[in-house]
Amino acid sequence: METPEVPTGGPVADTVLTPGDVLYLPRGWWHAVSADQGTAALRLTFGLATQTGAEFLGWLRDDLRASVIVRADVSRFGAPNP
Repeated sequence: METPEVPTGGPVADTVLTPGDVLYLPRGWWHAVSADQGTAALRLTFGLATQTGAEFLGWLRDDLRASVIVRADVSRFGAPNP
């Protein structure tokens, strides 16, 4: 994973969340978190894996290879297979 550049300048925002609030920060955004007044806080980080066209074509290839119709011989002269 690539490390983002250290930010320059001051904070973009200084936010206080209340119970039930959710804050989304895109990947690579620097942030500092603290729980004030002795309260508990939960920080959850997760990511979504993106797919490429090559991965989709690989899935399609594997799916088609499992098909009996696609694996059947192609007739040389256009006659249907028995």
